[in-house]
Amino acid sequence: MKNYSDSKNILIKPEDAFAKSIVADGSNISVDTDGNKYLLAGQLMGANKDIALNDDAIAQPVSDPKQAQGILRNDYNFKDGKQYVSIVTNGYINIAQMSDSVKPFYTADVVDALKAQLPGVHFVNNATK
Repeated sequence: MKNYSDSKNILIKPEDAFAKSIVADGSNISVDTDGNKYLLAGQLMGANKDIALNDDAIAQPVSDPKQAQGILRNDYNFKDGKQYVSIVTNGYINIAQMSDSVKPFYTADVVDALKAQLPGVHFVNNATK
């Protein structure tokens, strides 16, 4: 059984970051062999509406940086359906602190696209944090 309870903190100086609490829909997440549906910290999140302007927006994972409205702050299990999540919209994120399955997504092209899409989010890759 996978253990995601010891999720790493992907934020550098969390006290200076801004994360929005929002309902996320995990219906399109694949079920793993244990019957769980995980989204891991660092996952790009989009929404059906602008999350900055709409408290009733529903977030969902996206793979296209041009659709991202933020970065998932923690690991979440969607086994039981929708739930509140924390999405970082401003702050410093350490790619090195992400799960090994999430890190490879953050290529130079993706980070460059995210700089334009999420100008308040800055990325570092510091394994010694």
